[in-house]
Amino acid sequence: MNREQDGMTLASARRLFDRAAEMESLEQAWRAAAAAPVVVGVEGPSGVGKSLLVRTFLKAMAPDPPILWTAADEVAPHPQAVGQHLAQALGLDGAGWDPIDALREAPSPLIWVIDHYDAWREFDAYLCETVWPRLRPGTLVMAIGREPFAALWHETPDVRGQRRILSVLPWAPEVTRRYLASAGMPTWLAALGELVSGGSPTLASRLAATFNQHPTVVESLDAGQALSLFMERALHPGSRRLNWRAGLGDESLDAVVAPALLFPTFTRPLLGAVVGSDLTARHWERLCTLPLVESRGPGLWGFRGALRAELEPAVLQLRPWAARHWRWHAARFVAWAEGAGTAVIAEEVLRTVLAPRVLAGQAWPTSWQVHWPAATARKAVVLTDASGQVLASAEGQFPRASEPGPAVVERIALSPGCPHAWEALATVLLASAVLARGLVVEAQVLHDSGVDARLLTRWFQAYGFETHDPQRWELALGPRRLGPWLSRLLYPDVPAPRDRLFKAAREALLAIHDLDQLEHSDLAQLWPERLSPVRLRHWLLDALSSADLGEWPSGRALLTLYYVERKGPHELLAERLNVSRATYFRTHQRALTRLAEHLFLPPAPER
Repeated sequence: MNREQDGMTLASARRLFDRAAEMESLEQAWRAAAAAPVVVGVEGPSGVGKSLLVRTFLKAMAPDPPILWTAADEVAPHPQAVGQHLAQALGLDGAGWDPIDALREAPSPLIWVIDHYDAWREFDAYLCETVWPRLRPGTLVMAIGREPFAALWHETPDVRGQRRILSVLPWAPEVTRRYLASAGMPTWLAALGELVSGGSPTLASRLAATFNQHPTVVESLDAGQALSLFMERALHPGSRRLNWRAGLGDESLDAVVAPALLFPTFTRPLLGAVVGSDLTARHWERLCTLPLVESRGPGLWGFRGALRAELEPAVLQLRPWAARHWRWHAARFVAWAEGAGTAVIAEEVLRTVLAPRVLAGQAWPTSWQVHWPAATARKAVVLTDASGQVLASAEGQFPRASEPGPAVVERIALSPGCPHAWEALATVLLASAVLARGLVVEAQVLHDSGVDARLLTRWFQAYGFETHDPQRWELALGPRRLGPWLSRLLYPDVPAPRDRLFKAAREALLAIHDLDQLEHSDLAQLWPERLSPVRLRHWLLDALSSADLGEWPSGRALLTLYYVERKGPHELLAERLNVSRATYFRTHQRALTRLAEHLFLPPAPER
């Protein structure tokens, strides 16, 4: 069978962007299947467009051969279930078919597509040993999966020659930008789209569709707003919202993504401690298959660095008290967690939780890391900047991870000309104390470092160090002390002013139709950065539609009728809702309180 004989022409088909080589590989496999059956493993990460590639290839074929499309995650992985599925798809009568008999009755030529092949991992040996060797010439099987087929397929000599692997890789950055530019996006917007899509054709097509549907809206946004909109479309393709509100969605993927953005590295247990294990379990698989997230090692994950750097300010801006609460829960997790990954997580939480308190208001490298010794020895905790230059180190006796604390610092070294020397030293000492579950520092060691001892003395006192001897500072952080110490250290110094939040929400609702009044309202002043009144009104209206404000009588309906639609005084609305005035005002108070908490505070983790 060749292209002239079977009439298949792909030249006039709608080709996928930058997938000509992959289409040609499938075409070659189809031609080869005429002489001997061929099994093609189409592999690649989620969102790379594997299924779309196969569907586009099938649509381009003329004349159309018989096609069987099997969703492996919907068919049990054993011969009877698969045989019955094939018999039904082929229109065969009766029951009791096995895959070999069903395929023997199938027409020839035939294409069998198995999507989500990873779900049949345990069934792969049976297929390789029993089914593939008995396929008839003219049969092409395309198995689509995320896992590499080279590791998945069993090495069966009978079928080794008829199997092929087609790797579908993410687009290179320049290809993604070229695709988005072909959709009409300006250069700066295409660059943002490349950042969010991570080379995923599926996500890039969503972003292109978003721009084509709302070109004037998207072009009117600044870079931060456009990035938020693209994130919204990447995570929620069916959403109609034009702003991504990280963490504002109650029990949604947003509530997991927002705190995850705050930590350079995270694990499932860490996120479970921050937002709740049930919510994390519900979204973990999808979170880890997003091209925006990448594996950092066994059990460790993180958002792409450039993306996190762009989005983190927006995450911190949306709820003034959310970041402190999330970081506090993360630090408590580190205090009590056990296992091999604890030290790595401790380093990351140290960077994002503890160090900002030491370095508040000071210029600092945008990227730095702490190197922690892996075994008992005269080793050092080392602080480096983005270029790898050592800024400060603390040498001494550091215990094994299995036998924590205290660490005894015997020498402190600072890089010549290190900016903010005492902050660098304080960060190294803090790392040593947290990771070793305790720290001992002699006054002579501090004196030899050349750092202002009076400044460090005040720092020791603020961080809970004790001294029974003017020449020696000690901090004991055993299992019963580390948690309370972190709690006192990290819990917000000033609790969220709930009364003020209630008044701010009510004042903003009263001013929702007056942008000038809304701009000068208490609501605008409570955010760390001034937001435009238009965005404040948008978020306020969005919170009214998404927050849990009470079911009966509906707090959402009550607030909307009174503040947004201005349908009348309280007494009239109580009659309209068919409730007593006491119930009405009680519901009104409760709904405003819940709205204020929804706007300013993170959702409480499930326990």
